[in-house]
Amino acid sequence: MFNLLKKTPNFIKDTVCIILITLSSGFLMYYFSGIEFSFKETRLSEINKKEISFEEAKSVFENKNGLFIDSRSKRFYEKAHIDGAINIPADNYLEYSFDFLSAYPDKSIKIIVYCDGRNCDSSHIITEFLNDLGYEDVNILINGWSLWKEDNLPGFFTGN
Repeated sequence: MFNLLKKTPNFIKDTVCIILITLSSGFLMYYFSGIEFSFKETRLSEINKKEISFEEAKSVFENKNGLFIDSRSKRFYEKAHIDGAINIPADNYLEYSFDFLSAYPDKSIKIIVYCDGRNCDSSHIITEFLNDLGYEDVNILINGWSLWKEDNLPGFFTGN
């Protein structure tokens, strides 16, 4: 064992030591901080409380008193989306921060985020992102695109 340590380059030994010290420090800080580990669960349950009904989303669309955000990938958005919706893909949402904040400085604007399918969680990711940016009225339309198509509501379609 000691022969192996003698043959190991110093930078590897140093790196392993730094990692062990960092992990130990993090564990000790967490252990003595009194913070519960359920932060993410609490955050997601707060987001789930902001679900909007399909009827309410239709009303917002018809009255033009809100902003629709498609959280699906750019490829799906370009094929079809709700009329007037903007695209903030969940897989690279940070790229949109500055542009979104510049285009929509009013943090009280009603925002409806949707994706497609009951199990799609990209709308939850974008909702959390917008909440973190300070937007106050962010809502999730579960299964939004599917419901929109089924009801033959205005949308953009490429025909592909």
